[in-house]
Amino acid sequence: MGKSSILELPSVLEQFVPKRILLVRGKKSYELCGAQVALSSIFVNLECQVLDFQDFKENPQSEDLDKGILLLEKYQPDLIIAIGGGSVIDMAKLMRFFYSYS
Repeated sequence: MGKSSILELPSVLEQFVPKRILLVRGKKSYELCGAQVALSSIFVNLECQVLDFQDFKENPQSEDLDKGILLLEKYQPDLIIAIGGGSVIDMAKLMRFFYSYS
């Protein structure tokens, strides 16, 4: 967590050797803050598939969560990564929690 946490991400990801990652992110902030540029090279080096999920409102609704859980069920990622503010982090946590019990 935090501003320089992206520097730690490659070593963390290497421990898991993911083949599929679900990236929960903001619609505009992901690109504007530079995360897209930084993460694209990390994902290429890992040789993994990455699916973006950004199709939810700023203050997510239950319908948004339903879309996210359906995506998890279809994609079955090895990891979920959340890049963004409160709504993005909340959505990723909710998706993971409810996916565990579906």
